[in-house]
Amino acid sequence: MIGETSERTFTEVFVAFKNSPALLGASALANVYITTVLLGLSPNASVLVVPLVAVAVYVLDDVIDRLEGGDDEFEPKSREAFYSSPLLVGAVAVGAYVLALVIAATRGGPLAVALTLVPGVSGALYSLPWLFAARATRVKDVFLLNTALIAGAIAIPGTLLPVAFASEPVPVTATAALTLFWFVRYVVGVETCNVPDLEDDRRGGVATLPTNYGIDTTRKLLYAGDLLALSLLLAFVLPVSGRLPVALMLPFLGLSIGFTYALERPSLRGPICVGWDGIHVLMGVVVAVGVNVAAL
Repeated sequence: MIGETSERTFTEVFVAFKNSPALLGASALANVYITTVLLGLSPNASVLVVPLVAVAVYVLDDVIDRLEGGDDEFEPKSREAFYSSPLLVGAVAVGAYVLALVIAATRGGPLAVALTLVPGVSGALYSLPWLFAARATRVKDVFLLNTALIAGAIAIPGTLLPVAFASEPVPVTATAALTLFWFVRYVVGVETCNVPDLEDDRRGGVATLPTNYGIDTTRKLLYAGDLLALSLLLAFVLPVSGRLPVALMLPFLGLSIGFTYALERPSLRGPICVGWDGIHVLMGVVVAVGVNVAAL
């Protein structure tokens, strides 16, 4: 009985962190800050807009799942209480998104507004069955397109909104490479988190790398993604950013490769999914501290 209680408590804690809008928002903030540092930009309104949009889209997707009857056996009571009025929660999320759009319109102009809309449009395509209405299929269920849509919805505004709000000259090649860097990173992250969801995805008919190719092949592809992202950073971003911020990022990129290796152990797959978002939060903190201390 004690063992079962401890296991359930651990699982509830894991689910709380894994599905935490706060963790997602912190990760989005860290990525925006890292982008501004790497491109030599001053912090701007993107540090508010990107986390607001990321959390709003995540919460709205969660609300849609709940209205469709989705639930989680191990959902913590605090999270269950938070969603006790899903329509109210959804309305607050919509309000947060509208606030982000207002900031984008007043501080950045049409390009910033368009980029701010990218996650919302992507979220609608991902969750709602109207794109392929004849088959009542969501992008969420379309192999590779589901992962690419999520990664693009994070990487494109997360990299380009700091540029859209910037008053400084922007290095075009480095910006393009950094956008692709974050895109590849999030492809790796999405498929990493698909590994612990393997059985649920199979039962639900969701096509992912693990369901289609198995865990061993997925790990090899994730290694390739990690190395591609690292190559983009070193080849195209390092000449613009300088050595210090890239050097501060390297241990965390190495840890990501270690996470991919550890996916062979079933007991670590769930915590690795949480840790993957945590990598970006810690990386942002270390880059912020290191760059500001060096500037003293």
